Amino acid sequence: MRYFIVLLSITLITFSCTKPNHTPEGPTDVRIRNITDQDFSNVFVDTGGGNHNYGNIAAGDETGYHRFEKAYPDAEVTVMINGEEYTTGKQDYTFATYIGPDKITYEVYILNPGQKKLAVDIILEGPIEDK
Repeated sequence: MRYFIVLLSITLITFSCTKPNHTPEGPTDVRIRNITDQDFSNVFVDTGGGNHNYGNIAAGDETGYHRFEKAYPDAEVTVMINGEEYTTGKQDYTFATYIGPDKITYEVYILNPGQKKLAVDIILEGPIEDK
């Protein structure tokens, strides 16, 4: 009887543990923060592990999180400001290191208004919380 209880306990412990659906690459939860004094419209983001249109972001505002399979520190971000397209440009992820299963914020700002060039800073918010 004692052997049976020990075996049952080990079996229950083994099968009751659930493993999160994470890999070293991700997923990564990404939100966008507009740190300019301009309103963004049609905010399109490509993280290297997927893309998403976040819609409109007012000056100084941020979006909710969107989950990507993976994300890299350098994202391709394209927005419309007063009817003109601004972008970070295409990113090369060939030798880039992915972020992993974390929550991050891409802070987007205008690097060069004349060239309509954006830049992105990344803020690591913390690990993804599974429910």
